[in-house]
Amino acid sequence: DPSVAAKVSGQFGKANLTYTFARDEHSPLVLPFEEQSEFVALGKSVSNIARARYSIKDDTYVGALFTDRRVDDGGAGTVVGGDANVRFLGNYRLEFQALASHTEEPGGIPVSLAGDPDSIDTFDSGKHTVNLDEEAYWGYGQYTSLERDARTWSFDLDYYAYSPTFRTD
Repeated sequence: DPSVAAKVSGQFGKANLTYTFARDEHSPLVLPFEEQSEFVALGKSVSNIARARYSIKDDTYVGALFTDRRVDDGGAGTVVGGDANVRFLGNYRLEFQALASHTEEPGGIPVSLAGDPDSIDTFDSGKHTVNLDEEAYWGYGQYTSLERDARTWSFDLDYYAYSPTFRTD
């Protein structure tokens, strides 16, 4: 429910830059659990998103990403990272993305898993509770892909890794 939003983008030679700002009146928060997700209404927030990408040649580029959401009544989520796409030997491509997230939970919001008696109330080996109780933590996510795309044969080899504390809200 945005009350105001703006986007600015531009290309400067081989560089593309984009920035988006939004003020939201009713911000949702998705809580990712193993078997289900829960949604919590947080109230008003401000979001900022920035993306930079530098093209090198022939579908090859490097880039950076920054997202940030600040909730008026407390809580924030920030993600920073970089990515690259490298085409080589004609038909091969290496894609890479690495992200770090920092989460600051709002306080005073108990979370229940809709009547699930077997639900756990902690994550990250018991270091954090599922309740929104002003905890702050870092997380990471990473993706790597090696691909070959040609007429006679192709393949796609992917690797994903992320921590239990990785949040992209």
